[in-house]
Amino acid sequence: MSLGALDILVFVAFVVSATTNLAVDFTFDPGFPIPGRPITFVPLVQGGTPPFALTWTFGDGSESDEERPTHLYAWTGLIATYRVGLEACDSEVHCVSA
Repeated sequence: MSLGALDILVFVAFVVSATTNLAVDFTFDPGFPIPGRPITFVPLVQGGTPPFALTWTFGDGSESDEERPTHLYAWTGLIATYRVGLEACDSEVHCVSA
C-alpha cells in the first residue's frame, strides 16, 4: 500500500447528437406524361448519410423500392390524377417524404 501516490480514474462519456439535413424531392420524365406510356421517376436526395433506402408509391396501389423506377399507369380513357409519394431513409434511419 502506497500513501505517496493517488490513482484517479476518470470516465468521460461523449454523446454525439448529429442532426440530419436529409431532404427529398423528385422529378419525372416525360415532364408531361402521355396516357399509356411509361413514366420514369428520378429521386433528388440531399444531405443525410448514404446509402439511401427509397420507397415509391404511385397513387394507384403500386409501390417500388427501385432508385429510378419506371411506372405505367392503366389507361382508362378518362383523365386521372395520381398522387405519387417518395420516402427516403438514410443509413442512420432518418426518413423524410415528398
